[in-house]
Amino acid sequence: MTTFTIGYVLLVVSVSSFAYASPSSGTQTATSPGVASANRQAPSPLVVASTDELYKPALLKDGRLIAVALPMIKGVQQAVAMYSSDNGRTWGESMTLFSLPRDEGTFGYFNFLIDHAGEMHFFFLLDPSTGTRWHQTHHQMLAKEAELDIWHLKSNAGATAWQAPKRIWQGRAGDILSVIQLRSGRILLPICYRTDRSWGNRGSGFDAYTYHGQFDSSALYSDDDGNSWHQSPSILRTPTPDITTIEGAIEPVVLELKDGRVWMLIRTQMGRFYESYSKDNGDTFSAPRPTSLLASDSPAGLVRLSDGRIVMILNRSLRFPYAYGGRHVLHAAISDDDGRTWRGYREILRDPLRQDPPPPGDDFGPAYPYPTITRDDKILFALACATGTRNAEPSARPGFVSRQKRDLTLLDPEWLYETSQHTDFSDGLDDWSSFGVKGVQLESDPARFGAQVLSIRKTDPDWPAGAVWNFPIGARGHVHLKLMLKPGFGGALIALTDHYSVPYDDVDSFYNIYNFAIGPNGTLTDGARLEPNRWHDLDLDWDTAACQGRVVVDGRHLEVLSRRHESEGISYLRMRSTAPDTDLAGFLVKSIDATINSTKLFSQSVPSAGVPHPNSLHEAQAWIDHLWYLQHDWPQLERYRQANLEMGPPNPGENRVVFLGDSITEHWDLERWFPGKGYLNLAPRVAVILAGTNDIAGNTGPTTLEAIEQNFAAMADLAARNGIIAVFSSVLPIHDRGPERSSLRRSPGKINALNLWLQQYCAGHNLVYLDYFSHMAEPDGMLRAELSDDGLHPNAAGFRVMVPLAEQAIQRALNSRP
Repeated sequence: MTTFTIGYVLLVVSVSSFAYASPSSGTQTATSPGVASANRQAPSPLVVASTDELYKPALLKDGRLIAVALPMIKGVQQAVAMYSSDNGRTWGESMTLFSLPRDEGTFGYFNFLIDHAGEMHFFFLLDPSTGTRWHQTHHQMLAKEAELDIWHLKSNAGATAWQAPKRIWQGRAGDILSVIQLRSGRILLPICYRTDRSWGNRGSGFDAYTYHGQFDSSALYSDDDGNSWHQSPSILRTPTPDITTIEGAIEPVVLELKDGRVWMLIRTQMGRFYESYSKDNGDTFSAPRPTSLLASDSPAGLVRLSDGRIVMILNRSLRFPYAYGGRHVLHAAISDDDGRTWRGYREILRDPLRQDPPPPGDDFGPAYPYPTITRDDKILFALACATGTRNAEPSARPGFVSRQKRDLTLLDPEWLYETSQHTDFSDGLDDWSSFGVKGVQLESDPARFGAQVLSIRKTDPDWPAGAVWNFPIGARGHVHLKLMLKPGFGGALIALTDHYSVPYDDVDSFYNIYNFAIGPNGTLTDGARLEPNRWHDLDLDWDTAACQGRVVVDGRHLEVLSRRHESEGISYLRMRSTAPDTDLAGFLVKSIDATINSTKLFSQSVPSAGVPHPNSLHEAQAWIDHLWYLQHDWPQLERYRQANLEMGPPNPGENRVVFLGDSITEHWDLERWFPGKGYLNLAPRVAVILAGTNDIAGNTGPTTLEAIEQNFAAMADLAARNGIIAVFSSVLPIHDRGPERSSLRRSPGKINALNLWLQQYCAGHNLVYLDYFSHMAEPDGMLRAELSDDGLHPNAAGFRVMVPLAEQAIQRALNSRP
């Protein structure tokens, strides 16, 4: 974004990025082909082990990782473990920890905890009707639906000896997804359990007006290292979307927050998680309330990194009949503020069998995460559910043949901070959802030999044609597509949204955040049309916080997009044919770039409280002009045009100075810091340029240091041709003590490299180098904490350092030529 501020004797040109002023200027190439993030510094999720059994991981006190499975070996259930000493990259052979008693029944659906002392606590659901002991006492009874009691088993002597397992709760429990030890030492086990509730037996009071399914949630706790257990009196219930479901508030997970509260996240069938809090270490919990965390009817996984950040694994999927939203993809998000806001929501796993119809029975799709942290602060997780695998019971069903291995997957949390993603289909369509459709495929690029493009055509009237692509979520951002319509094109919907739904979702337009429709034969909303057989640049910009979205086609602002409902950001691009019958022509997509911006795309926005009530026609016209500029000049290229015209040309001997920069320059109150100077824009003598930090961050898409350097060289050449002396400022250092970790997107190494080039370029071309960096950096190269509150923009103390340096540089520039 380019904006202008007049002050001091200076004009401030604030550029969010060199390349952003024209969103139609074309795409830039990512650092690697296919589905690649242009600013990638962390690897994508990696499968580090594949096994026949479900191994669930945990971090031992000595830094090693342990993964435990519960196979049946020669008719006896055994807990077997394998270990990793290199943070999960490689694993040793499995060994038996202990055996479980056959006469009690079948143990399954287990989870375990490494406590503060390094001892291990295992929790199982046990079906007593499968054990010899139950049959000895119930020999005259038919086995009813299996009860699932909760049993506990603890180690001694540094996990070298094992106590006998014992029952700590009796009833029909649900899966155990979480167990933690609080800072107080209490072990807290969130549980859910079945009741006799039904639509015909809903309960009394308010319960009679709604339906909560058949499951409630609560928690068990122990204050004596697992020797005795107590249940919280809090009964946690959530509504259900229909009257026949057996579920309700199920499979809760818990995490201790920094303020000492316990946060419980509960699986529901309402399209989102519900949450409850405990202020007394799990003695009691608040009534569950709905959250903004969208999710299918699937449980979450929560884990805290050593620096306090929280990583959440979930199925952020909606509108599919299975699991009230589906489990075709698994997502991960990260929070820097103890769960108040989240970043990422990236697809970390996709069902490898998603191209096939769902199986007739059993769970399918990646779900039920069991995460742990590694010693080097990565996330290692297993999944209890995956298409083609047996269920979590320790024995397979007769005749069942597994189609998949069980995986342990390693996730680098820094991958969730990436802010751009690129695809050109050179690596195929594996990063897309394009199942359950016809006419969606890759074909040869008509203009590039050996290259592929995505083709979407409705080839069968009974089948939809659509595709879905995920990228890191952002409240503000930009998507650029290279699009070609074929002659006879029958219409398409290009949409942006914040959650996953299957590519054949026929009601997605009602739930998307922004919709952009292209009519048959390429007709657009303003009566124009896209020409067939020609590549068009389609740019979609959004700012969900400001309720704004815009479409630019081939550099021409076309349409203001209405935000259809509230959202924390955009993370999905959806494309589908809207032809009513067939469309054998369809459209092609050559490449897509998505970029997330941490700063506001639009410096002004329409007040959410509504429009003012003008007292005169003059005020009404001023408001209309204001709205026009918001929608038609959102880069603010004309923001100071009128002021510049009114200033007129410079007087003889008048030295005018331009400051060219980003938001650092934009936020500089020049009248305060340079009083009485009076510089203006027209015909400047000196241009002080401070830029590059947003390009390093990738705010406007993929770029390289070489491209940034070329931009500087081009500006120096342009200034010289117009008799303007260029002053190149160093990129400012950054620090990580603000609300966001600035170094995640602004690499200190790249800042140093660019500053070295700038210094050398100025020396070789007789330009002035303005060195802010060395005066503002600590010895380790990071910004002095007292000079910036957010780690990027200078505060008053920072500008106080910069002002005399800028004055000296300006004088050097003015004195450099007669």
